[in-house]
Amino acid sequence: NRIRIGKTFKIATLNTKGIKRDGAREEIEKWMKEMDIMILALQETRIDTNSRESRGEYTWYMSGEIKIIAREDNYTAGVGFVINNKYIKYLEDVIPYNDRAIQLKLKGTCNINLINIYMPPANRTEKEREVVYKKLDEITSKTKGKGPTYIMGDWNARMQKHQNKEERKVFG
Repeated sequence: NRIRIGKTFKIATLNTKGIKRDGAREEIEKWMKEMDIMILALQETRIDTNSRESRGEYTWYMSGEIKIIAREDNYTAGVGFVINNKYIKYLEDVIPYNDRAIQLKLKGTCNINLINIYMPPANRTEKEREVVYKKLDEITSKTKGKGPTYIMGDWNARMQKHQNKEERKVFG
C-alpha cells in the first residue's frame, strides 16, 4: 500500500474560520467530494485538542492547544488534515506539533511529507510568528532526504492589491 509514481490526486488547503459550528464538517466534506479532493489541510479550526475523528468517507486529524493570551481568555488557532478514507491506506503517520503546525507522512514509492502551517495574523506579536517559523524549520530539517515535502497553509501574508480577476475572489 504505497502511492506509486505517476498516481495523481488533489490536495487543497482551506482556512475554515472555525469548524465548531453546526454543519461545518458536512460543508467541507461536500466541497471535498464535489472538487474530488483527497487530502485537505485546514487552518483556523479553533479546535483546542489533538484528535482523530472518523466520519463516513473522511477521517479528520486535528492539532490544537489552548493558549492564554493577554488580550483573550482562551485562544487556539488549530490546524488539521481531512483525508478521504480511500487514502488512509497510504498514511504512515500524523504528527500534531501544536495549534499552528501538523505534519502528515504518506507511504509512497518516495515517501511524501505534507506540512500544514497557520501563521499568526498581523495583530499578533513578532515573537509568535518567530515561534512558528522556528517550528517549521525543525520540521523541515527532519524531512530532508526523506522524499518530497510540501508546505501548505495560511501564511497570513499582507498583499497590497489583487493582480487579476481570480485573485479578487480570494484577496483580503
